[in-house]
Amino acid sequence: MRTVIRHTAHRPPISASLYLLLLVVAASAVPATAGNANNDAEVVRMEFSGSGRILLRSDPTPEAPFSEIEPIWRRGGRNLSVAYASGSVPVLSVTIELPAAAAQQPMMVRGIGPDDLSFPAVAVKPEFNGTVATLQYPARQALRSFEPSMVCTYEPFTVQWETSTNGGATWTCRAISRNTVYVTLARPVEEQPEVGYACIESLLAISCRDANGATTETEVIGDVWQDFKDRVVQTVSGDTLAFYRHKRVDPQATTAGLLFTKSGVCYAWAHLLIDLLRVHGITRHNCYVLLTAPAATAYGPVDGMLMKNCQFGNPSGADVCPDFPYVAAFDPHRTFDLVGPDVYSRPGLPAQGEPDPVALFRDHSIVFLDGVYYDPSYGRTYSSLDEFYNYIAGWVVRSQANELAVNYDLNGDGKIEDRMMTIARVSNDAHHLALSVTRSDY
Repeated sequence: MRTVIRHTAHRPPISASLYLLLLVVAASAVPATAGNANNDAEVVRMEFSGSGRILLRSDPTPEAPFSEIEPIWRRGGRNLSVAYASGSVPVLSVTIELPAAAAQQPMMVRGIGPDDLSFPAVAVKPEFNGTVATLQYPARQALRSFEPSMVCTYEPFTVQWETSTNGGATWTCRAISRNTVYVTLARPVEEQPEVGYACIESLLAISCRDANGATTETEVIGDVWQDFKDRVVQTVSGDTLAFYRHKRVDPQATTAGLLFTKSGVCYAWAHLLIDLLRVHGITRHNCYVLLTAPAATAYGPVDGMLMKNCQFGNPSGADVCPDFPYVAAFDPHRTFDLVGPDVYSRPGLPAQGEPDPVALFRDHSIVFLDGVYYDPSYGRTYSSLDEFYNYIAGWVVRSQANELAVNYDLNGDGKIEDRMMTIARVSNDAHHLALSVTRSDY
């Protein structure tokens, strides 16, 4: 989790002469505010639009896995979140209510927003209903675009709504609107709901907060990755995502599933990193990398790679299986752990949201970007795949053994009996087997 500074993006410095010219232009477009603020009105509705607006979806639920967030806020509603591509111009309309006594004919309304993203003065005819007057500010483009090729997060995007009753000579602040606006580096990659990718709000919230102010793809990749390094990645609502939370055997395998259950396997974590970049239009060929253990050996099917840490004792099975000489039972309560007699699982390498994660895998998914291998599940990077072997404690082959033959309670029932049980035969040589590598775009 990164400390988020919620403010608008920084702009490059400009010359003094250009600054004076901009002041003159701004003054002619939106006259300086005068008069005392008089917050006796309120915004009761606002709607964002414009060709640069990105269709934003709420985080998945069972009832609505990819529900669109309507770009409209009404009085009493939850905070409104909208998204735009950088360089686009937001369009905003609002409805303001104020005391009828404060409304006059003619009347002008304008909006003063952040980073000169203000909305022009428009003549509005008040609509009266008893003691209340309504001002309908029509959809208008902001006076400038979002900064081109720059990620930005406005939390909040604050617009001060002002009125004038003397043709714009003086202005009075009447109401303030606030909402969340995410600005992406570029248009997102086209959605693929069938594989769990869409412009889900948490993807925008995580990546835009992380990369606030970034102006290049390299900066966005680096800034987003920083969020994975401390192994505390949080959704827009503040929930921490986990890698096999509590060592559950049913975590999700897609980005949408991970955001829904807050627990995911390595496939989901790899896709999460890829999707955090895709919403900014960032893609790389063959960036998804799947590392797979061999299917079987002469001694039986390979259960997978055993990640650190493990405690190895004396190899009691060397006479039966010299290449996998260590014998171990699978924990009946935590099937990914080994519980002796020769191998014991110990607190492992910390992973996302889990200090002691699952440690036995048939395969593992990572991401390759611009010459670097990223392991989102663990928050680690590798300069080459050879480095991944440094984190493998050994290899596991699933086999059968008689409890009496190994003199060990293999199923944890407190008895050693004449019965065959499934066991793990383990090699503690990380390079004993070679992983196969499959690369794809997603």
